[in-house]
Amino acid sequence: GNVIVILGVSVDTSTISQFESVSGSSMNRAGFLAEVKVNSLVKVKGNLNGSTVRWDEAELED
Repeated sequence: GNVIVILGVSVDTSTISQFESVSGSSMNRAGFLAEVKVNSLVKVKGNLNGSTVRWDEAELED
């Protein structure tokens, strides 16, 4: 699916348009989700609207 869980928070990646690899290069959603594993370090950015977050960016970190 398009959902990853980070520290118990579900992140729906279907609204994300920017994905970045560990090296900082741009990647697509499928590539990003294929790289994410348990214990991967991931940074996501989004905007809080009421009690809902609209996620727009996800990055793999080392």
